[in-house]
Amino acid sequence: MSRPKRNWYPGATYHVMSRGNRRLTLYKDDDDYLLFLEGVSRTKEIYPFKIHSLCLMTNHFHMAIETSDKELWKIMQRILHPYAMNFNRKYHYTGHLFEDRYTACLIEDERYFLEVSRYIHLNPVKAQMVREPLKYVFSSYELFMDSEAPIKGKSQSKCRELIADLVDTSRVLACFRNNPHEQYRMFVEGKISHAEQEMLIQKDMKEDDTITRNSTTSGGESGGEGGGVSDGDDKVQIIIAFCDVPHSKPEIQKVLGIKSERYVREKLINPLLKDGRLRRTEQKLNSKNQRYVSTKNEAERIQAIMDNNPVLAMSPGDLRSEGKSLEEYLKRFTKKEEAFYRNYYFDEM
Repeated sequence: MSRPKRNWYPGATYHVMSRGNRRLTLYKDDDDYLLFLEGVSRTKEIYPFKIHSLCLMTNHFHMAIETSDKELWKIMQRILHPYAMNFNRKYHYTGHLFEDRYTACLIEDERYFLEVSRYIHLNPVKAQMVREPLKYVFSSYELFMDSEAPIKGKSQSKCRELIADLVDTSRVLACFRNNPHEQYRMFVEGKISHAEQEMLIQKDMKEDDTITRNSTTSGGESGGEGGGVSDGDDKVQIIIAFCDVPHSKPEIQKVLGIKSERYVREKLINPLLKDGRLRRTEQKLNSKNQRYVSTKNEAERIQAIMDNNPVLAMSPGDLRSEGKSLEEYLKRFTKKEEAFYRNYYFDEM
């Protein structure tokens, strides 16, 4: 069955969003953000279009795009396909990088257009990655303000330059008469509730189903712990991104905004340790200074699984040398552990 065509006409404006496949990371380091933005810039040279607001998160991105004389699908294909190829080549991955087809909602009035811009710029705040939207580097928000976000390194500096070249702030700011920069800041950061508009945007972008599904599967903890992140997968992505450098459990708990230490330990950190996406910086399990860091590649992930799961420590060769039964040993495993064990020690089985 063929996909339905998107409504398009020259000058049509869309809110566009795309996630990583299985909601995994799209940008593992600053160079990945830069690579993506360079692809957007090259595409803009071939197919003229305007970006009115932009935010690149860890496992998805949002853009408000105004087309010119080329359909949106051509623009997005030019942006997404080369990036996916380069990303897979860099990290030795195969298969789809992006989850299904990108999501796009036609913007047909200026009020909704403004709400979309606000929604995009508040994404890092809603995910509790930063306290203020201006402090998030990979966003166009600072272009609408009189100040800049703090940056680290050449890649982030180049990202800032590219975002400044790519994003046209005039249409958003034209919606405000006097001191438009300050008025837009108040519109984005003010205390007036936009809950109804946010729910409409989430529904249009099919994010409401994701939030409902994840809050159900996480046992209802997502929304109740001090206003934590409602999307369970986003919590995981925040931890992985935050632990690019080692951090302690209290620090992880603080950045998530979750009060329950037990929930963070049992529902988030321990599962990430078991599947190898986090590793301990030292193996003293009861150390007060214990810190956690994200694994960088597949070999490190596998080693972390081995280190964090003592039941996997004894190989079939070790068992035989000690006169122990492999089948008796395997009874201690969960099905997932046994599958990993058999695959890892394939040559010894």
